[in-house]
Amino acid sequence: MNFLAPLFLLGALAIAAPVIFHLIRRTTRDRQRFGSLMFLEQTPPRLTKRSRIEHWLLLLLRAAALALLALAFARPFFRAKAEPGTSADGADRTVVLLDKSASLRRDGMWDAAKERALTAVEQASSKGDVAVMTFDRAAAPVMRFEDWHQAAPDARMALAKERIEAAAPSWSGTNVASALMAAAEMLAEKGGGKSWGVRDVVLVTDAQEGCRLEALQGYDWPKGIGIRIETVAPKRAGNAGLQLAAEPGGTAPDASKGARLRVTNSPDAQGESFEVGWQKTDGEFDGKALSVYVPPGQSRIVVLPWPQGGPKNGRAMLRGDSETFDNVVAVTPPPSVTVPVIHSGEGAGGDPPGPLFFLQKALPAGPSLTVTLAHHAPDAVPTADVLKTAALWVITAPVAKEVAAAVETYAFRGGTVLIMLGSAAMAPALQAMTSSTVTLTEVKPEKKYALLGTIDFTHPLFSAFAEPRFSDFTKIRFWNYNRLDPAAVKDAKVIARFDSGDPAVLEVKKEKGRIFVLTSGWHSASSQLALSSKFPSLLGSLLASTGAGVPPPAQFFAGEPVPAASFIPASIEKADVISPDGKSAPAARGDIFGGFAEPGWYHVKWEGGQRDLAVNTDPSESRTAPLAVEEFEKLGAPVVNHANTVKKPSSSEDSPAAAEESEGRQKIWRWLIAAVFTVLLIETLLGTRAARRYSTIEGGSTA
Repeated sequence: MNFLAPLFLLGALAIAAPVIFHLIRRTTRDRQRFGSLMFLEQTPPRLTKRSRIEHWLLLLLRAAALALLALAFARPFFRAKAEPGTSADGADRTVVLLDKSASLRRDGMWDAAKERALTAVEQASSKGDVAVMTFDRAAAPVMRFEDWHQAAPDARMALAKERIEAAAPSWSGTNVASALMAAAEMLAEKGGGKSWGVRDVVLVTDAQEGCRLEALQGYDWPKGIGIRIETVAPKRAGNAGLQLAAEPGGTAPDASKGARLRVTNSPDAQGESFEVGWQKTDGEFDGKALSVYVPPGQSRIVVLPWPQGGPKNGRAMLRGDSETFDNVVAVTPPPSVTVPVIHSGEGAGGDPPGPLFFLQKALPAGPSLTVTLAHHAPDAVPTADVLKTAALWVITAPVAKEVAAAVETYAFRGGTVLIMLGSAAMAPALQAMTSSTVTLTEVKPEKKYALLGTIDFTHPLFSAFAEPRFSDFTKIRFWNYNRLDPAAVKDAKVIARFDSGDPAVLEVKKEKGRIFVLTSGWHSASSQLALSSKFPSLLGSLLASTGAGVPPPAQFFAGEPVPAASFIPASIEKADVISPDGKSAPAARGDIFGGFAEPGWYHVKWEGGQRDLAVNTDPSESRTAPLAVEEFEKLGAPVVNHANTVKKPSSSEDSPAAAEESEGRQKIWRWLIAAVFTVLLIETLLGTRAARRYSTIEGGSTA
């Protein structure tokens, strides 16, 4: 028998207490009372006989209870024994995790990692079953335990070598946390009721700073699993990287100045002077390069002017760094997105100007976004092609029944509608579009104007104004509005109210789409909304909530699965993605696309158009400074050993992890606690019986 916490056995020394209590007795048991002595102070007589134990059974029971309690706290267990290399109970299991992320493309790193993985497999093979997994952003099994166990013993190493040699480094980022958790889950499998001995994860990696360990903090590690880290060191310390940089403040990129780039330098770098320029097909700079000074551990932003001919697809290159895997960035000019918007209502003429005049002025426009406004008369139904591509339909006047029916169908299919209630005459159209019985009452506030009193800043329409410096709407006055009962509108939600409590803005859900209702006009005859600087922002938020008008990201990262909707236009359902090597892969708008396998330009083609995408190496791969093993331990990872060679315990019997696993499986302490309660119950019954007998004897002698 073995003990997980043998120091608790010292508690067995408490057995001496019952023995001492049984030997100490200050008074005699037999008493004789005399009435004449009742007022005198009692003085116990001295014992003339040597103290002796009278109730051996009670003494043994009390000592046994204390001994069993100490034994339970020591957590005893019986260690299982098994022959190595079998699937019987107690066999060792090892998962070798081989890092194949982009940072392993540094000079000599991949060959060293494969050699280290093969060494780990060879040393673990004599102890039990072995599985091999490769990982970058996600882990993938190369050789499972079933493959290892089913292969002939003399062919297992050859099989492992074949599978490892067939792997190759990818261009993807690193996620060590997800790989470790996948390996732990594999080791935690019971395997048809069988238990295991030593269970280890051998992590072969460069352990660079960008390996993403954060998810380990909240992970509940299975008991008895240890991690052995095998760090692969580069031939040369330090690395500089080049990435595309976002515009400050999250603004849309400005293509007129050039490509905005970030140059990073690792803390352990030796160099600090670099050059950045456009790369020609022969690998040389196209034109004059920019000189950049970046001290170790810092980064710098540079704007690289476009080559002759203006913005176009190109490759930006960093020179001055010995590790070149992350020194080239594919760049595409910021795309310009065209968003069609339908307007149904009166024309822009008239004095004072009507709603259409202010709508045309306020719709967002810029180098990356162009809004085309298609105006229709109140009784004109837009064509099917226009309805298919339009991202927003704005209603500013009473419309015909045919138009109202078309609006409702458009919303049901996923479109977004904005209805401006300029007068109570729009009630019939509102009823038809919302399938509700609604009455409108025109209200002119007694104090000559109304203000927005309550606004839901968590709603996407107003979320851009959530900060205190933007949330003041008290300067926008409404001369009149139309009162309605929101409860009468099916599936309606009030997201803004006037200071009187009446609804100002409502959202009505329609299957896949939505209808926004503004109970007042935005033109000068009804309010000051169109004259406010917040009006263009509100329209921009409305367009952004439709999913249209948002240009695709400036770049994607190799190996990263992304929603196809992020690069396929809103009006297109399917497209083909052409990779840099000319291969084509289909992409549906509602799917997750995972075909960005390598850096370069990808061409998205659909019927009637195409779009170019830049795919680059994950910026975290440029953070190649070595990570201390203590960082793993801080996040709760059960690191057992960190050395340059894999060291296995001499046997499963000497492994603390195996001992804890065996004790947790057997749980002998539970039976010992049950025995303690049983012994105490018997001791209580015997003690009570003896006490009654003594009481009877004592009472009889004093009667």
